[in-house]
Amino acid sequence: MDGGRARRRAARLAIAAFCVAASTGYRAIAAGKPTAEKAPAHGATAPGAAPLPPLFQRRPPAPLFTVRPLATLREKVVRGSGQTLQGVAVGVETAGTELARFDMSVWEDARNRLALVSHTLDGGNPALLRKVAEADRFADEEKPLAHGALAYAEGYFDAAAGVLDKVDVDTLPAALAGRVALVKAVMLSRSDAEAALAMCRAARFISPGTIVEEAALRLSIELAATAGDTKAFRHGIDRLVWRFPRTPYLTSIVGQIASYVSGRDEFLATDAAAWLEKVTGALAPGPRATLIEQVADGALRSGRYGLVLAATRIGVEGAPADVRHRLNVYGAAAFAATGDSARASSLTGSVEASRLPPALAETLRMAKLVDALVSAPASEFRPSRDGEDAAAAAGGADRSPSETSWTAALRKRVGAIDAALRETRR
Repeated sequence: MDGGRARRRAARLAIAAFCVAASTGYRAIAAGKPTAEKAPAHGATAPGAAPLPPLFQRRPPAPLFTVRPLATLREKVVRGSGQTLQGVAVGVETAGTELARFDMSVWEDARNRLALVSHTLDGGNPALLRKVAEADRFADEEKPLAHGALAYAEGYFDAAAGVLDKVDVDTLPAALAGRVALVKAVMLSRSDAEAALAMCRAARFISPGTIVEEAALRLSIELAATAGDTKAFRHGIDRLVWRFPRTPYLTSIVGQIASYVSGRDEFLATDAAAWLEKVTGALAPGPRATLIEQVADGALRSGRYGLVLAATRIGVEGAPADVRHRLNVYGAAAFAATGDSARASSLTGSVEASRLPPALAETLRMAKLVDALVSAPASEFRPSRDGEDAAAAAGGADRSPSETSWTAALRKRVGAIDAALRETRR
């Protein structure tokens, strides 16, 4: 009897204790003070538990995520971050290898299919895109885009132009739309420069600040140069230099820029020289020196000596010694050709021929020869029989003997200078 009573009493005490504990917990929770142990902070793990992997490792493998780092790398390159074009080439190859490892089932996702198209337009191997297209993984509305991108990547530009003409870039994701617009501009540039320029503008507006905008600006400059549109040419260069002053892709159009500038009389004006100084001042030292030297060389060959002198003045300021030596050769030749013997002699004397490449060393030699020919007294040249005959044919028979002699000597001197310049061009 006593034992049963003791057990019942123990049971009642246990129930009471449970109720008290439950009531205390409820009141604590209601008051915002949970009595339970705090949960681990974000990123922390419970004692003895395996650490959680970083978020980027938990990202599901997919083509969409494979191509993203490559796009980021390209943006760094055009911004002059120090990444190299060789690094981009390696990145393209690596991404292509990773994409080829995916099971065909991943291409059921439209985002992955579009990522593959974008990668192919960016220079990726088109073999995988052909495989996916032949497996009929693209939806009907995607097929013009996929087939056009494949034709473009494989070099069938006429076919690509016909197919991509059916693609409305406004229906594509922005990251892909800009690339497609750029490709359409490239193909239009072969037949319709005005339409190509319009598509370049569309590509720039869709993808501002990206490699797409940079490439569209370069293409716009080339189109303007081909059309002889100096206003559009200068505007394109202004924007390219402002937006992407450190792009390594500038080297691909430096020759065309220099050829256009050195071959147009519009760039002989004072404001054009100021424009050239502003543009080149924004460039990295290497591309800046290359552009100025090519402008000086082209202007010298086309006889635009004022532009030669403007380019050399701009280029020598703050330039290393080897660049100054090369530019001084062009300056000396321009001064010699314009009859400024004192300045020509001063520059030729400042140049160390041993630092010059062979072709420029020959230009220096010819500059000295031209200076000597121009500055030499006329008495050193005896009129040749040919000179006398030419003077007579031009009405020289009615002139005084001294005038005929002077004309013949001048003709001989000019002939020697012309021969020297022809030798330089060869």
